[in-house]
Amino acid sequence: MARLALLLLVLVSPLAPPLAHLTAQQKPDPPAGVITGVVVDGTTGEAIPEAVVFLEASPARPAGAQTRQLTDERGRFAFVQLPGDVNYTLSATKFGYLEGGYGRDAMPTDPLRSIPLKASEWIPNIKVAIWKPGAISGVVRDESGEPAVGVVVRALKRVRIQGRDDFVAGPVTRTDDRGRYRLHTLPPGKYVVQMPSVQASVPASAKVGEADERLALRPRPAIATEVLDLDSFIKREERFIPPDL
Repeated sequence: MARLALLLLVLVSPLAPPLAHLTAQQKPDPPAGVITGVVVDGTTGEAIPEAVVFLEASPARPAGAQTRQLTDERGRFAFVQLPGDVNYTLSATKFGYLEGGYGRDAMPTDPLRSIPLKASEWIPNIKVAIWKPGAISGVVRDESGEPAVGVVVRALKRVRIQGRDDFVAGPVTRTDDRGRYRLHTLPPGKYVVQMPSVQASVPASAKVGEADERLALRPRPAIATEVLDLDSFIKREERFIPPDL
């Protein structure tokens, strides 16, 4: 009889699920949260379809949760089944646009704003702005009105540093054979177009070694003194006229 009971125990035990497995099956999933919103053009406010939206979590990315998706034809997105009690950030991009994100309401370089999500919470109407890059174009001419070829042109962006307005160096280009230039892929902001130059002229009658101070070759930088406010594509024509000797 004891042998029969032992045999039954051996046959039945492998088929019985472990107690820990039963406990895991019976444990309910934590309540999931939802974040929904729309991607818009930062300048016009129009919805942007087929933009890629990225979701990041802090302190850790939720395992198994969707971390990116495309917006629909109305610029909408929806991240579901998100673990609660986590801080999330949203960023977005599309070909032909600068990268944007939630919290970047004024400039694409602004810091992202955190979205604290509680368990089983739904946060709707999140607006993520992205911008098309701007451009400044124009023509550089000399004192006789002829196009200046091969002149270096630089964009200086006005920024606020420690409570003061200052300028930081931006992209550089050269004029073509018609004196035209184009500075592209510029984020929204205020710019000064600078044309540093070391060109100078002297009268044709001047003799080599003449001590006349007026004939000394001096670097003569030129800079556009008007600040350009770049909120969209701007065409700008600049005229370079060297000062009199």
